[in-house]
Amino acid sequence: MKWREETFKQQWSVLSLAALVWLAGACTTAAEPTPIRTDPGPAECDQRVLVIVWGDLNEDGVPDSDEPTLENVQVMVTTQENPTENGIQLETNEEGRANFPTRELENCQTTGYQALFLRQVAGYEFPAQPVVNLDDFDPLRDTVYFGLHPINDNNDG
Repeated sequence: MKWREETFKQQWSVLSLAALVWLAGACTTAAEPTPIRTDPGPAECDQRVLVIVWGDLNEDGVPDSDEPTLENVQVMVTTQENPTENGIQLETNEEGRANFPTRELENCQTTGYQALFLRQVAGYEFPAQPVVNLDDFDPLRDTVYFGLHPINDNNDG
């Protein structure tokens, strides 16, 4: 009987040790941190394509301080080759601005991309230039402007 007790204790010790080894392995695997990329890449990846949409009331193509910016206007940056796919679509904020991060573009460069004005805004005509080519766009100096002319309802007839 004593032999069975000793064997049982030895088996229990072996099982306990195996459980501890398994538990330690499981905890070690789960505790490994996921690496985080802290380097965003080249400086171009931290730049933006700024699009501003405003009501060009005097129709001169220049945003003036008394002209309203237009919010909730849908604009898009997409490739020139295939504008219906792989685009980034945003709405303008309360200042009429949409900032497209260049990190979303191939090689963080605007070459081969275009800015598109997507939908007509109530009370305004569709812009004369609804597509702006971004090949020569410099995110540090340039801004895409979409000036919308008000619809004139001259029905004096």
